[in-house]
Amino acid sequence: MEHETEEPLHETEEPLKVIEIASHRNGVGGWPFDVVLFEDGGEHGSLKVGIVFEEPAGQCAVLDVGKLAAGDVRFGENSWRGDVYERALREVIRRRYGTN
Repeated sequence: MEHETEEPLHETEEPLKVIEIASHRNGVGGWPFDVVLFEDGGEHGSLKVGIVFEEPAGQCAVLDVGKLAAGDVRFGENSWRGDVYERALREVIRRRYGTN
């Protein structure tokens, strides 16, 4: 885990502690995306993973890692508003790679 930073979230202004960032090319013809592993310091704070596709905005998914490990991928149970996290996630990706 080589990369740690704190970035305020857009809407909640709670700290986001980035643990790791990685770019994925999504096969030969798919849309590339970035994955950000981070700790959310908000009300529902936990270890989360954000999946951020290249622009346009709104292409961001956030899931709780502990719930994923337990097999929980259900909407409403392990679904977090990507629009709340997207700005901060794109900013840390931009700083890391100069993209997205």
